[in-house]
Amino acid sequence: MRLALAAGLLILLVADGALWSRAFSSGELQAGRLLLHPEQMDGESLVLSLVDVVELRDHSYVVKSGKQRFEVVGPTAGLQLRDEVYIGGRFEASEGRVHEEWRELAPARGNKKLLGVVGLLAAALLLPFVLGAERGGLVLRG
Repeated sequence: MRLALAAGLLILLVADGALWSRAFSSGELQAGRLLLHPEQMDGESLVLSLVDVVELRDHSYVVKSGKQRFEVVGPTAGLQLRDEVYIGGRFEASEGRVHEEWRELAPARGNKKLLGVVGLLAAALLLPFVLGAERGGLVLRG
């Protein structure tokens, strides 16, 4: 029974990875199209979610998400370096720029990240009280 459950979960995990990989590489996902086929995004509306402001210029700013960097043409008033923002705009493929239509700061992201770390630490501390190692593998205690 356990082997069948483990095999079923492994199959679901592999299928999920394959579906996401296909969607990303085929351009079905906006992030995949933007990274692999930017010419297909020319003139399209897009949303850059939770990107970090890494450079401020006179009439534009640069944001970064992972290894991707984008110049965003728009007002810089109210922006500071390391701000996390959501940006909506139109993509210009020839210059690799986004023309900002709207922007929203992502407040209190640091608190949310800290809460995630606290949750991971709590789970790691409680795990030995819930699971035990035996000759046959891990077993639930209690």
